[in-house]
Amino acid sequence: EYAIYGLFAFCPDCSTHNSSQILKKNLELVVKLLALADGEQESELADLLIVKALETAVSTFDGFGRAYCEAHADRVANPDQIRNISFQNLAKARTTFQTSFGKDIAQSLTDEEWNFVLRCFQKRHLFAHKMGIVDEAYVKMAADPGTIVGRKIKVAPDEISELVHLLVRMGEQF
Repeated sequence: EYAIYGLFAFCPDCSTHNSSQILKKNLELVVKLLALADGEQESELADLLIVKALETAVSTFDGFGRAYCEAHADRVANPDQIRNISFQNLAKARTTFQTSFGKDIAQSLTDEEWNFVLRCFQKRHLFAHKMGIVDEAYVKMAADPGTIVGRKIKVAPDEISELVHLLVRMGEQF
């Protein structure tokens, strides 16, 4: 018998870390948020649920990545660097992770899929820090055709569904 204090832990019998299981469970909640949005009659509330689904997907992956890195920091040359990694800046995290662990978190993605994930993370950034308004940095970083600086970015439920699918695949690379 054993107890888990917190969310992430190693199994004392098989030494497996449960961060992958937590990632998948939390991404299932994102899908449920999208289902709520789909059934919502009020468009403003539906839009809010979709944005919350995006934010939850990004923060879930960030938490998963950080937990994995913390749990395996003793396996890398620079443990402090890997303990301070942020998966909200996904391109930088990819490089740091690859340098530290010798694995590419985007190995299972095509370039198009990787760019899509980056664009979704940038959209989340706009909602979290700019009230969803497109700025110059987004235009440069996201390669999102048709966006106009000063206008509100749009995010569709099918984008979030695809993001969830791709984040699960990326998580499996860990």
